[in-house]
Amino acid sequence: MLNSLLFSFMPALALPGTITAQDDLPRLSLNRKQENTIITALNSKNEISRISAVEKIEKYNIRKAAAHLIEKLKDESPKVRAEIIQALGNFKLQGVAPRIYKILLHDPSPLVRAKSAVALGKLNYEPAKASIFSLIDRPDIRERIAAVRALGMMGGKKVFRILVKMLRKPNSEIRETAIHALGLSGNNKAVYYLKKYLDNKNPQIKGAAITALSNLKPDHIKPHLCNYLLQNNLVVQKAALKAITLTQEKSCNKNLTFLLQKGRDNISASTASVLAILGIKHNNNLILRRLNSNPNLSAKIRYYWALARLGDLRILPKLYQNLDSSVPELRLISLKSMKLLRPQSDNLAKMVYPLINDKEISVAAEAVKLLAEYGEKKILNNLDKNSLKNKHLIKAYAYAIAKFGQKDEKTLNILKTWLKMNSVEVKTAVVEALGRLHDSNLVAKLLSFLYHQNSRLKQASILSLAQIKAKYVVSTLKFLLKREHSPLTTAYIYLAYSIYGISSNLNYKLISNYNKSLTQHKPILRFIYAFALLNTKYKKRDEVFKSSFEELFFKGYNHSIKEKYLELLLLKDYKWSKGWLEKAVFSPLYRVQSAAMLLLSRFRKQKITKQVKNKKKIENIQKKKKKEEKLHLPFSHSGNKPERGCNCNHSNPDTNPTLIIIFILCAGYYRFKMSQLHA
Repeated sequence: MLNSLLFSFMPALALPGTITAQDDLPRLSLNRKQENTIITALNSKNEISRISAVEKIEKYNIRKAAAHLIEKLKDESPKVRAEIIQALGNFKLQGVAPRIYKILLHDPSPLVRAKSAVALGKLNYEPAKASIFSLIDRPDIRERIAAVRALGMMGGKKVFRILVKMLRKPNSEIRETAIHALGLSGNNKAVYYLKKYLDNKNPQIKGAAITALSNLKPDHIKPHLCNYLLQNNLVVQKAALKAITLTQEKSCNKNLTFLLQKGRDNISASTASVLAILGIKHNNNLILRRLNSNPNLSAKIRYYWALARLGDLRILPKLYQNLDSSVPELRLISLKSMKLLRPQSDNLAKMVYPLINDKEISVAAEAVKLLAEYGEKKILNNLDKNSLKNKHLIKAYAYAIAKFGQKDEKTLNILKTWLKMNSVEVKTAVVEALGRLHDSNLVAKLLSFLYHQNSRLKQASILSLAQIKAKYVVSTLKFLLKREHSPLTTAYIYLAYSIYGISSNLNYKLISNYNKSLTQHKPILRFIYAFALLNTKYKKRDEVFKSSFEELFFKGYNHSIKEKYLELLLLKDYKWSKGWLEKAVFSPLYRVQSAAMLLLSRFRKQKITKQVKNKKKIENIQKKKKKEEKLHLPFSHSGNKPERGCNCNHSNPDTNPTLIIIFILCAGYYRFKMSQLHA
């Protein structure tokens, strides 16, 4: 019988993790049949087949396989058990931590115990800390390295002392692991110990020190990064590129140019990715040249993605050609890139539409999203056909439903059906769609998700309730503030609560949280709290919001995460949000520009198949109408204006026959009276 803790998921990370240069690089997903085939392979009699199945489950993030993985924790092969524990640790399954802890204590295999320690470190399972400490003195090197990794993730004063002690060990792998762990500790005292390793002859240790110091003390490492790029060692070069991304160092353009031109495909493509995340456009020509030099597939995809993130329209002809490619990765990257570049082509719908039935689920889902953004409503004709298929397709159609504001009974019933699925990703996508539709029929269901263990689903529910604006959720939001949440979830609760009117007591806490995010240099939290303050009587609310808006959307990384937070502006009224979105269009960060234009398109109907002739006809008709309306306006010919202070309804008799008749009758009546008077 399966353990009742199987589906108890650990909340997602509070804030976006380490920024990577590749930044949401598109990857192919599996369909249901492929996923089931991999899960079935867990029961293979062949050890290598079982290990391969676990690796694929981890690689493709097949979370529905978690129950099967836990069931196989008793596998006879220690290699299989070790792979399963690693996968469960990466899945961050909260409920399985006690089970892994028991394995750490009792499993006879050092490999399994090592993997268990690392998994418990990722889960931050505090009861296991003492046992992980004991692994430091084990004879097996794998257990010692695993203990250092795990303790680095868990942190603490005692851990810091142990890690510094590990730096003196003769084994280079342990020293390298300790350096990485100190970099993640957040303790600036580690800088004193780490800077000694910047000139180490071992490239692995040197690379670890570069990365660790870029996390802890960016100003200390920045002056050296340009030189590290030119060192003839891939490990050091990759570490330097990662550090440049983390520190946002933009002064190494000359050396980055050299790597783009002379580096191998993979190092050159990594350099292009760094330039894209930093928003540096000076080297676009070189990236394009490397793209045209027939690189390997992996590098080619990264070149395309870098140029798309930098808004370079010159790749469009190649993207159009790739839509017919036999390589699914090229079809996918082309659709994702077109979604960013937003080309205005009359043939775009015709080219993309066949791909909604692509065999590769990722490609089909991306085609649906792209067509939805261009106003091709006929894609919803496939709802019945695709409503119960792969989660990636469901997420894409939920996005399309929200985009078109489809709120008929049939569509809402489909959304209800999707909400019953086991996939947290599907539920999150449907919840987001319900918020964008402002539909209050499923508020009770949204309220139940506020207590879900998955942070992303909880956050999506909070924002949807804020968009729907059902006043009876206020008491629930107030209650939630008394519980402990991740920093991002707490910020969302304050934002949602502020929309309904926040009490003076909580108002002080809101200001305090804003000031805290400001001192901690957390621009995302700062923006959310500043947005919440707009709904209060705080005197500096406008000034605070403007500065936080500019910091998040005009500075820093050219990163996709900013698209999500730009959408928060739609929580306010049409006129206000439109004004700020129009400002975001002028951001130097192309990802922000693209997202702002997409959100602005919600305020107008858009089709991609308009003919030029039709446009001219419409413009001519509109001009004609305006001209005709002008002819009937008062004083349109004479140019006379009523005197200031006159409340009379002046009109030009040349353009108003009624007034002419009244004038003639009055004149006749006047003559008649005058004749009587003379008589």
